[in-house]
Amino acid sequence: MAGRRECSVLVGFQHHAEVRKSTLGIRLLVWMHAACGQLLRLPNFERRFGASSRFVISAHGVLVVSGVLCFLASAGVVLASNLQKFDHAVLLTAGFIGTLHCLLRILYTTARREKMEQIAQKMHKILHQDLFDAGGSEKFEQKLSRIITILLLLWVASCLLAVVPSFRFNVQVVREASDPFDLSDEEADVLATQMHKQLILEMARYVARVLGLFGLGDSPAAVNAAFCFMFATCYFAIGRLIASDLLFYSWYCGLVHLHHKLVRGLSAALADREKLRDWAEYHSSIDKLLKEINAFTAPVILVVVLFTGIKISVCSFILFKLHDETSIAVAFIAYGLASVQQIVVYCVLGQKLQSKLENLSSEAYSCSWMLGKDEETKRAALMIFLAANEKCGNKLPGAPFFSMSLQFLVSMVSVVFTYFIVLLQLS
Repeated sequence: MAGRRECSVLVGFQHHAEVRKSTLGIRLLVWMHAACGQLLRLPNFERRFGASSRFVISAHGVLVVSGVLCFLASAGVVLASNLQKFDHAVLLTAGFIGTLHCLLRILYTTARREKMEQIAQKMHKILHQDLFDAGGSEKFEQKLSRIITILLLLWVASCLLAVVPSFRFNVQVVREASDPFDLSDEEADVLATQMHKQLILEMARYVARVLGLFGLGDSPAAVNAAFCFMFATCYFAIGRLIASDLLFYSWYCGLVHLHHKLVRGLSAALADREKLRDWAEYHSSIDKLLKEINAFTAPVILVVVLFTGIKISVCSFILFKLHDETSIAVAFIAYGLASVQQIVVYCVLGQKLQSKLENLSSEAYSCSWMLGKDEETKRAALMIFLAANEKCGNKLPGAPFFSMSLQFLVSMVSVVFTYFIVLLQLS
């Protein structure tokens, strides 16, 4: 019986929703994933990728992972050889941690691609059940599409502003020190004061040694090509991280909107037993979807929280200690802001979701159900009130590891500041 009721909520109300074309935001998300090496099928996306397109996208994804692994290997070797030099180790750690974060996200979203598509499909279906808010979901999708488009364009533009100068700088350093990456004593003395260049050259020497196994170690063109490949794939990995984050943000925005619909429809539902049953089934479906999304994103948010604290403190230390090296300042500022953005957006969405859950209990308690004579309706309203207040933290993004909210953001800031002070003392 319960299964038939849930089915009626998820499928039976689909006749209220017209067949709509995908919004611009959804199309951009699909194309962004494809450009970064992942084929993702989102609801109402009209384009069907052929066999050749799927092969190219899959091959591109394999190349991205290969390039990221090569970068991590070379950076790891150089990091291990510079552990005694604190400033050098901290500078390398920033790039290593950020790239490792991108790799973990790529592997997770690749392994669970089908689950991502299933959740997106469920969210699409439940959003278009105009049970208590006719036409509201279409307006919400249009608004969400504009937000996704603006954020995606803004972040891609910011990334390019930081990436292009950094890419050109790194490649130029390798070119200046080619044939066969040996420097004179005078050049070495100058380089000793330019930490970033020194570390790039150490990576170049390691790459040259690896290429030497294939007889290409003495070829500056081969080393330059290998460096271009590694850095380019790392930037595609950053794009993959941005695209998946935007998809997860859209899910939580959808959950906030769905809880808003529940709050608006509760008063009318308590006045009609039939509507109350539909409302309860709808609420049950939303609650199950919320738990499913939290279960999927919990590992993602766990890694974001753990890595972001390290990245922000390391970036602050680098900018504080190496502020005179303007060539890398812009890149690290953008890197730090992007890390902050991940935490802030999840916390803001978690706070909005918490507010909607509190509004739901408040609405259930303040309705005129106490004046009615129907005892079943009274008990139903009381159960809604109690259920909405039960373990609210377990329903926020990051559960069960964290409860992402503004309160958590404040505690995160204090932890990052502590890390920053510790790094200053260690240096």
